[in-house]
Amino acid sequence: MVNRQDQSSANAEGIGLWAQVREDWVANGRDWTLPGFRALALHRFGQWRMRIRPRVLRMPLSFIYKQLFRFVRNHYGIELPCTARIGRRVIIAHQGTIVFHENAEVGDDCLIRHGVTLGAASHRHAHDAPRLSSRVQVGAGAMILGRIDIGEGAAIGANVVVTTDVPAGAKVVMQPAHIILPEEAEQPRPARPASDSRAIGGRFSRAPLPALLLSLQQVGDVIGLGQAASQYLLFS
Repeated sequence: MVNRQDQSSANAEGIGLWAQVREDWVANGRDWTLPGFRALALHRFGQWRMRIRPRVLRMPLSFIYKQLFRFVRNHYGIELPCTARIGRRVIIAHQGTIVFHENAEVGDDCLIRHGVTLGAASHRHAHDAPRLSSRVQVGAGAMILGRIDIGEGAAIGANVVVTTDVPAGAKVVMQPAHIILPEEAEQPRPARPASDSRAIGGRFSRAPLPALLLSLQQVGDVIGLGQAASQYLLFS
C-alpha cells in the first residue's frame, strides 16, 4: 500500500502533469468535454500542486483546486479527492454518483463506470479503502468497500457489493435476472347466488326479504285484513 502521508508520490512517477493529462485525454476518447476526463485532469492538477514549495506559493493553486473540485463533485457527481492514488490511462465512463475514498488506489488501465463507490465498509474503519490492481473493470452501481484488494484483470459486475479480496482475473457477478411472465387472464367471476330469502308461493323468490314483507303487509292493510290478519299472512 502507498504511504498515505506522501501525497506527492500518489500519481504515476516519471511522467509530468501535462503528459499525464494528455494520456488521460487519449484514453478517454480525445474528448475534453467528458466529465470523467475533467475529473481526472483536476485530480492530476491537485496532486501536482502539492509539489510546489514553499506553501505560500501553493496557496493560490490550492484555492483554485478546491473550487474546481466542488464544481466537479456537485455538477458532475464525481467525487475524486486528490489524496486518492489513480494510475495511468484510467477511464471514468459516464458520470453521476461516482465516489472514490480519499485513500482508494486504482491501478493502470482501469475502467470505472457510473454509480461506483470505492469506500469504507463502516464508520469504525473509516480510513480503510480498497485497492484496485491494473486492468480492473467495475460495472455500473458496484460498491467495493473496505481495505480489500481486487486482483489484476478482475471484473466486478453491475450492482455488486464486494467486501472481500478478489483474485486476479476473477469475475464477480450477481445472480442473473429472471423473467416473471404475466399471470393468466382472470376467470370471470361466478354469478352471485340468489337471495336466500324464503319464497312465498314461488312468485317472489328473487325479491329481497325485507321488501317482500313490507309489500305483503301493505296489501293486507289495503284490503282491510287488519294487523292481526296481516301478521298471520306473513308468518303462517
